[in-house]
Amino acid sequence: MAFNPDGNSFISYPISQGPGVGKGYYSSQTPGITALVLVENDSANITLTVQVRTYSGDNISFEVLPGSTYSFNINSIQLIGILSSSGTGPAVGTLAIFPFFGFPLFANSRTVQG
Repeated sequence: MAFNPDGNSFISYPISQGPGVGKGYYSSQTPGITALVLVENDSANITLTVQVRTYSGDNISFEVLPGSTYSFNINSIQLIGILSSSGTGPAVGTLAIFPFFGFPLFANSRTVQG
C-alpha cells in the first residue's frame, strides 16, 4: 500500500511471525520519512522488540508488551523491523505508519529525534 499525495494516508502491516523470529516490515529511500509509528501487540505472551534505523544512522529499539499498544514520532525513517521474543503461539499485531505527523496523537506517544 502506498502513501497518497494528500498526506492523510497511512500504511498498515499485519504482524504475524513465529516466536523468536525477526522480520523487516518497512524500508525507505534516503532520506526517509517523518511519521508517527504505532505498534499494536495482540500476542498472548510474546513481547515485540521494534528496531528503527534512521537516515542519520541512529538505531532506536523499544519493547511492546503483550496486549499493549505503543506509538512514537520519528524523523527520517529508513528501516523498521520487529523481533518477537520466545514464547508460545504466534506473534500477532499491527504496525501502522502515519506520515508527516509532527506531534504525538496518543497518550503513550513519545517523540524521537533521529
